Amino acid sequence: MRILSIFALVSVAELFAQNRGTIQGLIKDEKGRAQQGGRVVAVLTPTRLETYTPWQGFALSDRDGKYQLSGVPEGKIEICVDWPGRDYVDPCLWGSPSAGANMVGASGSVNLDLPLVPGKPVQFRLDDPDGYLERHDGKTRGAVLEVALLTEKRNYIVAAPTATQPKGARQFQAIVPAGAKWRIRVTSPFFALESKTESLRPLAVDMDQDQTVLESEKDKTIEINVKGLKPDAGK
Repeated sequence: MRILSIFALVSVAELFAQNRGTIQGLIKDEKGRAQQGGRVVAVLTPTRLETYTPWQGFALSDRDGKYQLSGVPEGKIEICVDWPGRDYVDPCLWGSPSAGANMVGASGSVNLDLPLVPGKPVQFRLDDPDGYLERHDGKTRGAVLEVALLTEKRNYIVAAPTATQPKGARQFQAIVPAGAKWRIRVTSPFFALESKTESLRPLAVDMDQDQTVLESEKDKTIEINVKGLKPDAGK
């Protein structure tokens, strides 16, 4: 299944006499509009380990949606782009290359427009009816928890906190590609947790079954209960 179309492969050779050049272009959303604030990450991938020198480049798109990577070495460059704080996914975490170009013998500059890939928000709600989070989180040694998901590429993505509800209940959010498979990871050495979804409860909240969000779904919420403290909490 093709999940993403934003991951690009560019082979850049003889850009300058010193084998250094630039990659530049526009960052566009799904409607073809140039966008400011897109984050580009480029990595030189090894072809011959004995001669490989690691290189990584970063850029942000400007108000006109333009980005530029400078000092790009000769070789195959992997490029990914995301839009932090928006409902778009980072293709480096989710998919494999599905678009690209081999640019050989370029004369100093390679032009490459990069499309942003929209995602679907997933909400994680941690209910805390007895106030365990409020009493212990940030106050008691070891009283931490992490909400995350695991992609098919085995990448671990931590969900971002979005709100604190009454009695210390928490809400987190992660952005996932529509149709992609992923698994839930909610872990804590201190708090005892369980899923509020009956069909998932036997698996607690380290859920080794695939989750997905369809394009047609508007909202997906995973509800989890903080049911107490683990026997060795705080030790």
